[in-house]
Amino acid sequence: MNSARLGVLAGWGLTPDEVTYQAGETIKMSYTNQTLYAIYQEGVRFVDPLSGTDLFIETEDVTVPTPVTDDVSAIFAGWYDKSTGTLITDPSSYEKVGKGGYFEALWKRLAIEDITVLYYDKNALPPNTQISMGFSYANTGTVDLTGLRAKLTSESKYVRILSDEIYLGSLDAGLMSTNNSRWATSSKQQVRGEANTFRFVIASDAPSGTVIPFSLQVTNDKGDTWTQHFEGV
Repeated sequence: MNSARLGVLAGWGLTPDEVTYQAGETIKMSYTNQTLYAIYQEGVRFVDPLSGTDLFIETEDVTVPTPVTDDVSAIFAGWYDKSTGTLITDPSSYEKVGKGGYFEALWKRLAIEDITVLYYDKNALPPNTQISMGFSYANTGTVDLTGLRAKLTSESKYVRILSDEIYLGSLDAGLMSTNNSRWATSSKQQVRGEANTFRFVIASDAPSGTVIPFSLQVTNDKGDTWTQHFEGV
């Protein structure tokens, strides 16, 4: 329903002017046919489960909230009313249209998951050998990510990275992929093959048991970054 024309759903009523049931409420089935009326309230509502925001503003002057979350992988991208296609990215520029709006928070989130060393144990890396590494990742946000690139770095003097950057492309919200998947899926995939992988060599003089720190950073075409630190031995 168009929220600017109708306002925000306040609930459902046995009569057109009084809320009897809240949206999402479970009610007992009646013995006779019933007609429930949708009742709308003029105002603007901001809802975001990630930050716990649920704010209803009835005044004409709307102060747009900025949601805050402890999830370090989450980058706030704005508020979106899907019934009208209205996107708020600059809170100071918003003016209420018509009877109101129902806005949900948009988040850019990316999870770097299984980091895989092909053919070798990550905890027993062989020296003086070219090693390939890949990883799986998931778009856990509500915004499609485009122009993704991954970069591998290490501060260890015993590592020489031969191929430090790979192109990943785009990943729609809710989907998962790997560094060399042909397409994204809704379930986790495994890294398969050496195509489009990082490549590095551990120096032959690295003492046995040396801990090798790595950092894997994924960047999109907007300059947002997600980083995962891990170790090899």
